[in-house]
Amino acid sequence: MIKRRLHFWVGLNGVDETENRRALRWARYLEIPAIATALSIIVFWHMETRQGTLPLYGRLLDGFIWLYFVGETAWLTYLVDNRARYLRNNWLNLVIILLGVPVLWGVYP
Repeated sequence: MIKRRLHFWVGLNGVDETENRRALRWARYLEIPAIATALSIIVFWHMETRQGTLPLYGRLLDGFIWLYFVGETAWLTYLVDNRARYLRNNWLNLVIILLGVPVLWGVYP
């Protein structure tokens, strides 16, 4: 129960156990790549602070990371039965998506 609450407050609750089997299966498939993608953000931020600015591949990776979160969130939102609960429980994905737009457009580094 405590683990579940922590995931909710962190915004990484995933697909609820009461959802349909297809959504649960896809959530399992996407879990490890999502964690790897999220951790890569930290690595790229570190690289950027050490080098001052990211070269072209860094900008492409920023775009890939953002697209991954958009795709994962859109796909799982489509698959689940209770979309509002899924988005509420995974609010961090929405924050990443919304904050990624100005970064990708070059408004905010």
